[in-house]
Amino acid sequence: MLTDRREELLRLLRAAAVVGRDIRPLLELLARHCIHNIDLALELDEALGENCRHQVLLAQCIRRIEGEAAAQPCSRRVCATFAHPPMAEPAAATQCNVADLRMKMLREIAIFEAAIVAAESSGLFETRLACETILEQTLSMSRRLPTYVADGDVAGQAD
Repeated sequence: MLTDRREELLRLLRAAAVVGRDIRPLLELLARHCIHNIDLALELDEALGENCRHQVLLAQCIRRIEGEAAAQPCSRRVCATFAHPPMAEPAAATQCNVADLRMKMLREIAIFEAAIVAAESSGLFETRLACETILEQTLSMSRRLPTYVADGDVAGQAD
């Protein structure tokens, strides 16, 4: 029974890692379109850094459960944020990116809620704490994103 719970937890953690990797390029794209709000640009930059830290935390949790050595630190090659010039993109495409980001964040939230329950029932409290930390940060960003978009702070949005 405990093995089944751990396998379910590993499945959830891997799913969360995949969604997190899918979120990163959307955050990068939206960061390039921040034209009216420096606060949003800074927040998206911080979200990119959090995304990288989340990936490391997830890898550490997975390796710990599988009994492997701890994850290596986040490499610059994988998690570096590069400065990009603003790109012209149709408003509809930007709206689609914001909607896609929001959908992926909501999926990530649901996965972490389930992972917290699975970690708790498996007695893996360090993993539960990592999932709670990631969940809290993802919830915070998901709540603020619609506010910035409604204010027209992303190019192509509610001008």
